[in-house]
Amino acid sequence: MRIRIVLDLVNKTIPINYRSILTGIIYAMLPIDENTVNLHDEGLKLEKRKFKLFTYSELYGDSTYNKDTKTLTFHDYACFDISSFHEQFILDIVKYIEENESILFGGQIIKISKYDILNDFCNNDDVVTFYTNSPITIYQTIDKYVKYLNPEIPAFKEAIINNISEKYYLCYHENMPNITITNIDNIVKKRVYFRKTIYEAYHLNITFKGLNSKIQKVIMTTGLGPKNALGFGMVARKI
Repeated sequence: MRIRIVLDLVNKTIPINYRSILTGIIYAMLPIDENTVNLHDEGLKLEKRKFKLFTYSELYGDSTYNKDTKTLTFHDYACFDISSFHEQFILDIVKYIEENESILFGGQIIKISKYDILNDFCNNDDVVTFYTNSPITIYQTIDKYVKYLNPEIPAFKEAIINNISEKYYLCYHENMPNITITNIDNIVKKRVYFRKTIYEAYHLNITFKGLNSKIQKVIMTTGLGPKNALGFGMVARKI
């Protein structure tokens, strides 16, 4: 399930590295209970890996980047999307929006203009191309050293498929059918700063073969690659 939240950011200035703020806003929209604490701290575990099974996009809107202050000044309304495999996650956010007309965005009170529930476009198409709403980061950790992978090497594709397979198992409690990545193009590299860490990530188009509606749902609602709950790997289906 996917929601688009529209914010009144007209003439508002925010840090260019706003992802940690958005992450905090999303958790603040959820009810304060044991489930939220577990989601924040642990998520779902598969062996030693943790999965939150939600993701969110970058902020989209007409803005100007100030290089000196590393800020964005918006000239109009802006929006961002949130998706989750668990419908209740999105319904809790809807409930928050219906009960609150604003959010606290980095010390500024920002009005929520509206929200829309979006169609995830999941069907039984075998071949589907997705584009990124937030960049994908893929890396390997070797002896505590992080090596980022670029989309032009086979290991990148292998890591993407393995990550989908793990999420699929957590969502449906069964092994995922075999799928392949047939093409990656429109690659744009991006360096993303999040809580004292700089991530190497990529915007791109990615085409899969061997999909069905269940695999599409995992991809659309949980994102591609790791760190989805930090705003990485959200995708939309290319029509």
